Formats: sequence, C-alpha cells, structure tokens
Amino acid sequence: MVEVNAAPGLRMHLAPSVGEPQDVGGAIIDMIFPPGENGRIPIAAISGTNGKTTVSRFLAHVLQGTGKVIGMTCTDGIYLNTRRIDSDDCSGPISAGMCSRNPNVEMAVFETARGGILRAGLGFDECDVAIITNIGDGDHLGLSDINTAEDLARVKRCIVDVVRPSGTAVLNAADPLVVAMAPFCPGSALYFALDPANPVIVAHRAAGGRAVFVRNNTIVLAAGPRKIRSSRWTGFP
Repeated sequence: MVEVNAAPGLRMHLAPSVGEPQDVGGAIIDMIFPPGENGRIPIAAISGTNGKTTVSRFLAHVLQGTGKVIGMTCTDGIYLNTRRIDSDDCSGPISAGMCSRNPNVEMAVFETARGGILRAGLGFDECDVAIITNIGDGDHLGLSDINTAEDLARVKRCIVDVVRPSGTAVLNAADPLVVAMAPFCPGSALYFALDPANPVIVAHRAAGGRAVFVRNNTIVLAAGPRKIRSSRWTGFP
C-alpha cells in the first residue's frame, strides 16, 4: 500500500533516528523544477485608462490558438481559456496571484488596474509583454491621491518597469504620456498607432524598431523599414 499525502512530513528523512539523512526536499524540488526550468510562465500585462478588458480578452483568445491553457484576469472575472471561474472584478494582484498559482495555467494575461496597483502592487515581479492602451486626459482621477494624468501614467507605468530584458512594452504612439514610458522598459518597445506617419513610429522604425499601424486598410507589423506581416483591416464596429 502507498500513502498519498498532500503535506508529507520530511523530518524522518532529514533527521532520522538511525542512518544517514536524505535530502528528500531537494529531490522534490528537482522533480518540480527540472534542470533549466525556473517554474515561470509567460505573462502579458495590460494597463491604461480605457480598453484594458477588451485587449485582455482579445489577447487571451489569440493565445488559445497555441493550444496551451491561458489564464486571464480582468474586470469581469478569472478565466481558464473559455471557462469562467470567478465573476468579480479580478483586475488586481490577488486575482493575478490566484491565476499564477493554478497548475493548469501555461500562459497568463492580466488586466492590471490602477486601484489594485495602489492597494497591493502587481501580483507578479516580471512580465514578458506590457501593453499600455492609453492615458489620455486621465478618466480615473481624484482617487488615492492620483490627481493628474501624469500621476496616473506613473502608476500605469509599473508594468513597463518590470518587463523582462527579453520582453517588450507595447505602447500607444499617439499618446505622449505612454510614449514617455519607453525609456523605463528593461526590454524593447513596440509602438502602435492608426497613422503610419505618426512621428514616433517614423522615428522608431528609422532606428530599426518595431511598430504596428494601418495602411491602405491593412494592419501592418513592421520592423524598421521591413514589413513583417499584414492582415486586412475591417475598421471599428
């Protein structure tokens, strides 16, 4: 008979009454985290004044095409692929932590709202992609001593600050407060805008950077002067 114990005692192995101690804990850790693995999953974080939930849901839907289990948190719940497991406002760090700890989740998409950041931080220490939709005039002002659009931008910028060196910040080239976040990103920046002649995109592409824009009713992903990929643009609903 074999006992299956959710919280096995290791003391008898680490400090036996008779015989040599055995590093059972080390063996368990090696099994959970094989050589070369760190236990992390890819994380995309989305913040901004408007459009966070829409972008989070769209990105999670696209990532499901990889065949992996996508954990997504947003203002209308927590999702594992299409299965909704919570229906509250889940755009804060507690929900992000719950999603990260789920052993089934292979990639995560976190809507990251201002309120959660101010209350308890991010719920993650690094992300692979940080998307800032916009700041604009700052719709959500006057709460928690965030009184100006510049104050709000500093809060939203938290997800850009923790992009991994190999990661990317996806920034709105048409919003100066979002563009100003780029120097704080440890990774690279990718700008997006409707107008291919946006000065930020033009300068970024001239320096070899990546950008997404619309040209002749086509969405274009470009790296420097090269067009990488394009798809038909159907406009806003």
